[in-house]
Amino acid sequence: MKRLKKIFCTSGGTLRCGWLLALGLLVTAGVVRAAQSLAALAAGAALLPLAAGGMDAALFTGAAAGAARWAGCAAMGAGALLSWNFFTKRPLAEMGLGLGRSCARRFGLGAAQGAAGALAVFSVLAAAGAVKIEVLAPALRAAAVERVLFYGALALAHGLLYQGFCLGAAKCLGGAWGAVALPALLYALGQAQAGTPLWWHMNSLLLGGTFAAMALYTGDIWMAVGAHWLWNVVWGPVLGFAAGGLRAPGLWQAQYTAANIWNGGALGPEGGAAVTLLAMAWLAAWLTWGAVRGEKQEDASGA
Repeated sequence: MKRLKKIFCTSGGTLRCGWLLALGLLVTAGVVRAAQSLAALAAGAALLPLAAGGMDAALFTGAAAGAARWAGCAAMGAGALLSWNFFTKRPLAEMGLGLGRSCARRFGLGAAQGAAGALAVFSVLAAAGAVKIEVLAPALRAAAVERVLFYGALALAHGLLYQGFCLGAAKCLGGAWGAVALPALLYALGQAQAGTPLWWHMNSLLLGGTFAAMALYTGDIWMAVGAHWLWNVVWGPVLGFAAGGLRAPGLWQAQYTAANIWNGGALGPEGGAAVTLLAMAWLAAWLTWGAVRGEKQEDASGA
């Protein structure tokens, strides 16, 4: 019995990293699937009288899908929080849920990084003639506002699961590389879509690693949440590209001039090599900064 217990638990009685991740992801996936199904059914039942009265089928389907997306975000965050609380019995602060002005400041800095990164890639692609603004006059649409709010909820849900729960569990692997690589891999698997090219999966892995490095070296999830949110907002609701696999009209309507490996074609720049280069530089900068910061802390403690 003791030997069996060692397989699942450490000498301190806590779940080992692999089992903690497996159980947490299993619980979260179950909660998300149940919430999405219930939300879609509830939306369908509520809109059924309108559909019977002649409501457009596309609007009916879109409303049900939108309800499922929002419910999935809420359930993902709730599943991560429940798993951390139930399986680790440790404070939520150790999951990266700090509070205070410093957290708000890091959120703002992350948002600035996300927006600046997306605009930098777009500017380079536009200068090279790989993308262009097709509709020059900005137009505020309800769909764009909804998508801005949704991307905020999505960034928070991903922050709680990948940069919170998964990173907290992966820290026991030791070293920054292990702590960053595992959440990045799980993030990339979570974003995987059928039929997407290699660049899409590569970019998901690199961006997931960047967000994980932010959370690891800042001590909470808020900078990663801000960066993820504004990254998606600039590509989608602002410029009108597909972002996170979803597309809706933006304030401006941008489009690729001809599909190639740099602009990502119909998937948007997130599926192109231009984002790959930015994400590699972004991740390398964070890993370098974290290594230098760690060396300085070691020198200070040694002195």
